[in-house]
Amino acid sequence: MSLFEQRNQVVQNDLDGNGAEMRKSITKIMDRSASIRDTDLLHKSSKLQEALLLGRLYVSKFLINNSVEENQRSLDEFEEVAIEAQNLKSLLTNAQDIAAFNDFARRSEVYVEGIKKVQEIIISRNNLTENSLN
Repeated sequence: MSLFEQRNQVVQNDLDGNGAEMRKSITKIMDRSASIRDTDLLHKSSKLQEALLLGRLYVSKFLINNSVEENQRSLDEFEEVAIEAQNLKSLLTNAQDIAAFNDFARRSEVYVEGIKKVQEIIISRNNLTENSLN
């Protein structure tokens, strides 16, 4: 399998589906917190959603331009996701919210590992290209 195919496989298997499902999990918590008028829970889940979307934005930018800076920014944003996730977790008492959060947390781990895998593949591809040109 070529490096390009490996990259696409990681994007498809680790990033695309998990990213969308993470957002949906947090949206469930946001919707329920709004329906019961729990403003603290709504605020914390909104902060997590914001961090998640920013992280995914920088992953997308990295996948387009292969910039080391964009990759680092995506990892930095996912550190913020982890912080916001812990802030939210401390407020969860409802079984549905806890289940949604646990799904989010599991998928988030796979997603971050996917970012790192893609980075390794792109670095390998760039090194191969550079060495073949020299």
